[in-house]
Amino acid sequence: IKWGAILLSLALIFGFVYFLTFVPWDFLAFLIPLRMFCLIVAGISGFLVTIYTGVLLASMKPHAFWNTPTLPILFLVSGVAIGAAVCMLCMGVWPAATSLAELFTQVALFSVLRYVALALTALTGIMLLINLLMVRSSSNKTGREITKRWTSGSYALLFWLVIVVLGCLVPIALFAADGYAATIVGSVLLLVTGLILRFMIVFSDGRRLMPGEKRFY
Repeated sequence: IKWGAILLSLALIFGFVYFLTFVPWDFLAFLIPLRMFCLIVAGISGFLVTIYTGVLLASMKPHAFWNTPTLPILFLVSGVAIGAAVCMLCMGVWPAATSLAELFTQVALFSVLRYVALALTALTGIMLLINLLMVRSSSNKTGREITKRWTSGSYALLFWLVIVVLGCLVPIALFAADGYAATIVGSVLLLVTGLILRFMIVFSDGRRLMPGEKRFY
């Protein structure tokens, strides 16, 4: 938890300073030479946060749904896909292109990010399916009950409609459609459903009871 707080703080602080380098105020001009350094520090620390979250949850052995080797990969792939979506939402708005060359660069980068988001969204769906199958096929009764809740229980509507359809299939189709409006809608869906997926995973925290714990309660 300590390292997560440190990495998140670094990402927020250096990310904010990076933002300030684009603010056209004279008294902030001394920050402009630090722009690339802040971007690198914020980028690396932010990337590590996406890995760290899954590693932290996966290290909790009593929690069957979290304790899988695929969860850190799922968080990483989903996090990078959402990052690409946020970049596409910001592109053309901030930082705004100040020349024709910058405009063409942003258009080219937008196209690259669209394919990155498409591939990683598909990979997110595959990793989530693998994670569910691993827990479902395990000998842990608690884990099997949680996967049943996802596929046919109280989480079924959220899982199938929101995560699978709106969070994977629709964004993939929109990104493949090769249109600006479609890509923006797909990016928004990816951002919202990615947040919902994380809430679902965190609240699926059923754990194996210790010997005598049920009797105690």
